[in-house]
Amino acid sequence: MFIHRNNIKLIIDLTKRDIISKYKGSLFGFFWSIITPLMLLLVYSFVFGTIFKSRWAGMDDSKANFAIVLFIGMLTYNIFSDSISRSPWLISGNANYVKKVIFPITILPIVNVLSAIYNFAMGFIAWLIIVLILGGTLHLTVILLPVAVMPVILMSLGGSWLFSALGVYFKDVGQFISVFVMILMFSCPIFYPITAVPEKYQFIFHLNPIAMTIEMVRDITIFGKIPSISTYANVFITSLLIASVGLLFFKKCRGGFSDVL
Repeated sequence: MFIHRNNIKLIIDLTKRDIISKYKGSLFGFFWSIITPLMLLLVYSFVFGTIFKSRWAGMDDSKANFAIVLFIGMLTYNIFSDSISRSPWLISGNANYVKKVIFPITILPIVNVLSAIYNFAMGFIAWLIIVLILGGTLHLTVILLPVAVMPVILMSLGGSWLFSALGVYFKDVGQFISVFVMILMFSCPIFYPITAVPEKYQFIFHLNPIAMTIEMVRDITIFGKIPSISTYANVFITSLLIASVGLLFFKKCRGGFSDVL
């Protein structure tokens, strides 16, 4: 198991503190978690729908539809990008925890990912509001959303464990991550469907668990389609293996954290 049952309360408390710290002292407080994604959705709608006149294959020419399709893909990707972007400083930024023998530092990346999931949930609420305002259709398949995003959550956990450990020993990891996250974003079907990619290159996207998760989330929320069991199983198993490798690497490295810090 990734989480020891005795640490669940500690994880919940740390996650709450992490989320509260982001909005502490701000005028609108937690409302920013709804306001921010709504503003981003409006920007996406204007830039891609009005300026670039982008349209999504298989949908009508409404610029609002393109923004809605794009935004749900971006929200899904942001679970990974938010988690990974913060991971290089998780351990070095919490040196006081590392030096406490009884503190389970393995949970810090878990708290990091849970904060990213909270951001996703708030963004999804904003997405739902816009869909309802525009008179869009909410398919019953949307109830499968927690299952659909699980692969990207596992990928985020594995990446957080891996890069948080590397960040202790190599300070350049933080610089690498910012470039890596940007490159990966444009390598995922966020601004375009996989079908728009030349057929000879599409296999690369099918090997990317994040890309396939974005496609599955889009299918169940917008098109009302249930992904095939084989596709989901392949993506889930790959993500689970990545999470396991990240955890094993973290545990292998953590013995030297206190010496470096």
